Amino acid sequence: MKITCNHTASKYGIPVILDDYGNPYRYEIGVEKALEAIGWSMRRAAREAGYATEEGVHWVIAMKEPSIPVLNVIGAALERLEQEKARNGA
Repeated sequence: MKITCNHTASKYGIPVILDDYGNPYRYEIGVEKALEAIGWSMRRAAREAGYATEEGVHWVIAMKEPSIPVLNVIGAALERLEQEKARNGA
């Protein structure tokens, strides 16, 4: 799984979430699976993306499609997870 703009489903610089075969997920499913993989809540993703106020965090949680900063921090966490797995031979 990864989050990237380098895919035909990505439009106008908005990242897409891809499964392990390169197929795009719908955002609600992809975000849920990505957060599960990295062990984060949407609240943590919002905080990591710089949403410092409770209002900002609630706004991110309520969105049907996550903001680009949220997708980017989730994507970076997924990349770190994959690198760690590769180092450990998993």
